[in-house]
Amino acid sequence: MVTPFSDPEPSLLQECCQGNRKAQQSLYERTCNAMLVLCQRYLPQIEEAREALMDGYLSVFRSLDRFEHRGPGSFRAWQSRIMVNSCLAKVRRTALHWEPMGDQQPEVADPEAVLAQLSAKEIMAHIQTLPAGYRMVFNLFVFEQMTHPEIARLLGVTESTSKTQLLKARRMLQEKLQASDLQK
Repeated sequence: MVTPFSDPEPSLLQECCQGNRKAQQSLYERTCNAMLVLCQRYLPQIEEAREALMDGYLSVFRSLDRFEHRGPGSFRAWQSRIMVNSCLAKVRRTALHWEPMGDQQPEVADPEAVLAQLSAKEIMAHIQTLPAGYRMVFNLFVFEQMTHPEIARLLGVTESTSKTQLLKARRMLQEKLQASDLQK
């Protein structure tokens, strides 16, 4: 189980800004598990998630002085945003594919009842099987709590595409969850 981390002490961040490698290692060790889980939401292949994680940490350490000077705010939120951007950059480099909307509307069991029977790991595994476009929009909307206009700007798509991809992601997840429920 991933343990949540609290924002690091200002002194640790200050040492990281000064290039102290031990402080940077300490910050990395303290936050890497949670950040890897975040990356895996966007990039289900562990190698790709780890690559995005490393790219994200390079960005964190290069721009940490900007976090220090921007005033009060959550380090975790700032770091998470960098990691999400690192994942999205990796997805863009591998040509994100947006799939057309089908007309089918599946009959789905009560999703809350199905979710109650699954572990977080099982749910995450289902999310990771979504097509890239669906997964990106779903993660940004659900986990990052972004709006459709924000998602559209970030991904370079229309708001309509963002809404459609979210709808399709939810439907596909419902189908997968229902199939899991039937197998139990």
